[in-house]
Amino acid sequence: MNMEDNIAKIVGARLRQARRASGFRSASAFSSANNIPTTTYNNHENGFREVNATLILKYCRLLEISPHWLLTGEGEMLWRQLPPENSVAA
Repeated sequence: MNMEDNIAKIVGARLRQARRASGFRSASAFSSANNIPTTTYNNHENGFREVNATLILKYCRLLEISPHWLLTGEGEMLWRQLPPENSVAA
């Protein structure tokens, strides 16, 4: 297993943890509730595909989690201060 595959698996495991903490019992329930193709989300959660920056932010907004936590496992998981989806930092 190369480093990229390992990172995808680790991020996927954190996505699963956050999804369950948000009350979604299954990946398909989460993806359906948020209009995300189930196969796409399953591939991310299972570490079969890397998550790009746009989707990282989308998942973090939907799950109300910190991007820093999702990528590193450090700090608090929950983060309710994400900027609105269409905002641009000055």
